Amino acid sequence: MTWRQDPTIGKASTGSVFGDYQSDWVGRENRPRVPIVVDTLVIEKKDDVVIDEDIAAIFLRHNIFEYKNPTDALSIDEYYNLLAYMCRYKATTGLTDAVKATQVTGTLIKDGKPAKAFKEIQALGGVVEKRYPGIYYISGLIHMPTQIIVQSELGREKNAVLRIISKHAREEDVREFIEQTRRLSDADDKRNADAVYEVSMRANRELYERLGRDPEMCTAFKELFKEEILEAERNGELRGELRGERRGQRQGQEKMGALIAKLLQAGRTEDALRASTDEDYRERLFAEYQMV
Repeated sequence: MTWRQDPTIGKASTGSVFGDYQSDWVGRENRPRVPIVVDTLVIEKKDDVVIDEDIAAIFLRHNIFEYKNPTDALSIDEYYNLLAYMCRYKATTGLTDAVKATQVTGTLIKDGKPAKAFKEIQALGGVVEKRYPGIYYISGLIHMPTQIIVQSELGREKNAVLRIISKHAREEDVREFIEQTRRLSDADDKRNADAVYEVSMRANRELYERLGRDPEMCTAFKELFKEEILEAERNGELRGELRGERRGQRQGQEKMGALIAKLLQAGRTEDALRASTDEDYRERLFAEYQMV
């Protein structure tokens, strides 16, 4: 198992795979040798950095995050998985006690309140404390701090990103986030924002379709994804040139621009984003709109 981490706050990297970490015999039951995939984020916080966010009040040096899809359940087993990830992270640096257990935290993020899991944790002797709106501290089962974040209960003053990736995102929150991200200039920040939009769009398809029909939001989406649109246009130009078509450049731009406009007018913002990067999908949309 390997972990990749970025030593700056606000940067996060995905964990990889445990490998063949399994038992051949558990309770007289043979289990298949399937690698366990760890889908987490690791945020390494510098000691002199202060983060004015409720979700970060628990942070120490090494902070393990796991985001649960809105359609996934959060049971006591998912909480124990988080504890396992924390312990494995602490123990797999290659150097003895290089990561101090007193400097590791864990966070689970879920859209709805896992009431059953909370009861099971309490039945085991754990303590569930609501420290902030939507933020529950769990203690008593392990000496490393953990928290469960319930997105639907988060306060509206902060935590904009967590609110819009909830499956119950509010239109005003999405609009506010769009306005904030339109002002981004750093390439890494833009890529992070794109990743947030992809999750948010999948969880709130109807909301984004409605926003895409708003002329102001349609313009905003075009600005946000202009790099992807330009790249798709350049691909169209290149194909035209390779075929020896003198009008390939202009035709590629016009055709791609027309497709994006049709998709945004129809409120299909997720399709517009995918069309800008997926050539095969783009060709299917051209056929759908009879633009072949």
